[in-house]
Amino acid sequence: MRISETQLAGLDDFHAWNEGKTSAERISLLDYATFNATPELLFAFAALLLCDLIEVEGHYFIADRFNRVFYERWKLQLNDGKSVQRVMNHLHISTLLQNAELTDDLAKSCADLIASAWSEAHAAKGVVGEVHGTTLDDLAVTLVNGR
Repeated sequence: MRISETQLAGLDDFHAWNEGKTSAERISLLDYATFNATPELLFAFAALLLCDLIEVEGHYFIADRFNRVFYERWKLQLNDGKSVQRVMNHLHISTLLQNAELTDDLAKSCADLIASAWSEAHAAKGVVGEVHGTTLDDLAVTLVNGR
């Protein structure tokens, strides 16, 4: 995946690592990851981006977040499997990023990244990531059957 200059511009901590360094001394985003990664973070982000899915009545749900009681309630209220998926699989970007102060554009880029990873990881199941919203306050990513 290629990160754009606009996306890089919003990464304050990454830029702090490069502050005052010559171009030859600057680290890459991959270097930044190797300096900050822990096994816990690595596995946590793998659980997010490569999440396990379960199939229920022909629709896929994020396994770690699925709750049968809530599923039955949403099914009665929405009466459409894809709508139930959209609600149950959604993840608010502000929640994921712990209400960090970031621009709406950077929040949207984060949502796009997750949706893209989900679409690629689950393409064989016909499941795609979707982004909804335009600002940090309302941006969410969800996973639905693409067929």
